[in-house]
Amino acid sequence: MCFDPAALLTRRAANPGARGSRRLERVVALAAPRAESPMETRLRLVLVLGGLAAPVVQYVLCEAGGRTIARLDLAYPQARLALEYDGGDHDDALDRERDLRTGALGWHTMRFQAADIVRHPERTLRLVGAQLAHHTALLAAEKELTSR
Repeated sequence: MCFDPAALLTRRAANPGARGSRRLERVVALAAPRAESPMETRLRLVLVLGGLAAPVVQYVLCEAGGRTIARLDLAYPQARLALEYDGGDHDDALDRERDLRTGALGWHTMRFQAADIVRHPERTLRLVGAQLAHHTALLAAEKELTSR
């Protein structure tokens, strides 16, 4: 069973004067029940509150035949851009192998650690925004060339 953030609005209706209840719509709008870690959520909020479109949470990337290649923490499928949060002691050969598989499908993966999100959120926002614009433009140009 998955938590439904909209259920908070129902609860608020029963307690209209509760402290903080006026901000609840914004909190519900920003919620992503599929997020699997607090730091993934923080990364997503850095992006969204910084003005970027909301990435897809826990995006399942499949090859043309339908076989699952990877489940990505956050993704901008229209730009083939994957965002992954790696915890402090995360150094996984399986992730590097997965990056090679997703790269073979034309995806670019950006990996972030806690410092990128907590200490340098502006830089993280700038880097993701630049890559998002770059890859979106590349794919648009590729589409333009193939449609001729």
